[in-house]
Amino acid sequence: MRRGILVFAVVALLPLLGLAQISASGVVANIEFGFHAAGKMLPGGTYEYKLDAATDTLKVTNTKTRETFMVPVITSISRKVPPDGEIVFDKVGSDYYLAEVFVPGQDGVLLKGASGKHTHVGVKAK
Repeated sequence: MRRGILVFAVVALLPLLGLAQISASGVVANIEFGFHAAGKMLPGGTYEYKLDAATDTLKVTNTKTRETFMVPVITSISRKVPPDGEIVFDKVGSDYYLAEVFVPGQDGVLLKGASGKHTHVGVKAK
């Protein structure tokens, strides 16, 4: 009887383990301009973007320096094509603000971008 319950429990948890692996994935994009994220100014470069669902933050890592920034997530937003992922910035004048991140196979995330009137600039992930 105990063995049957254990087998049932393991089988029931398998889908959840798959979700954890998916949410551990991220995207990498080369950003050719400096941008604002979480109240900091980050220089242009290649960054990795990973969602940390446990803390509801986006982990942004400069792939060259390995410096990491945690950006609070406001909410999830519906999935968006392209299949490789996309990073969206709000542009105000010559300033860029990290605003949305889309990882393949996941809902996107909305971040605190620019306030007021702005345009959107998308950067395709690698």
